[in-house]
Parts: sequence; C-alpha cells; structure tokens
Amino acid sequence: MGSLESGAGARLPVRREQVWLLGGVAALLLVSILIRWGWRAGWWAPHAEVVQGPPGEYRIDLNQATAPELALLPGIGEVKAARIVAYRREHGPFAAVEDLLAVEGVSESLLGRLRPYVRLGPPTKDEGEVPSSNEVSSSR
Repeated sequence: MGSLESGAGARLPVRREQVWLLGGVAALLLVSILIRWGWRAGWWAPHAEVVQGPPGEYRIDLNQATAPELALLPGIGEVKAARIVAYRREHGPFAAVEDLLAVEGVSESLLGRLRPYVRLGPPTKDEGEVPSSNEVSSSR
C-alpha cells in the first residue's frame, strides 16, 4: 500500500529541514525563557546600592515652576502638580509654603516632605546663587 499505511505504527516521513526547523524553534523558546527568567531575577540589572542622603541643593520656586517640574517632587505626581498650577493661576502666587495646604491632595505630612525641595522667590545665597559681577568686584 505504500508508505502511508493506516493502522498502528504508521509513520509519516520527516524531512531533514523539518527537524532543523523544529530544533530552531525549540532553541529560540528555551533562550527566550532563560532571558525572561534572568530579567526577573535581575541578572542584567546594574548592581548599585541606593543610599538616601540629604536633599539636593537645588530647590524649586513654587511660584515659577511648571507642572512637569512640580511632578518631580516627592509625593507629587502629574495630577497634584496640575492642581498646584491651577490653584496658583486662580488665587495668585503663594505667599508662604504653607499655602500649599489649600491645594487638594496636599496634607501636612506631604508638606513636611516637600519643604527641603521648595522655596518662594529667587534662590538665596545659601542655596548657591551665583553672585553678580558687581558683588564679586566689590568684595575684592
């Protein structure tokens, strides 16, 4: 009856190309599983220790900052940043940092976390303001 007999033990012929294709697919599957497993295990993550130190010397002016700048502050996301800008637009510039408490979503604890990162008005000399050329020449 030929090579395609019906019944138990009948086998279809397998070509060499099919074996290579099946082996390649299996190898790709195995490699992708290993990559995913390694990614989740952190094999390729940089090995760095995160140490919390004092806040940076740069502080954001609440009356000049844009919503994207405010969103970078700890505890402030895009929504609260937009609320701060909208409040400032509606009520005018902030007179004190404590005025942030009037913005929806800003609590006492959040205000405490924000204090080291915000200011009102231009930076002071304590915050690293570069002296003007007149101040430099007069100090000599």
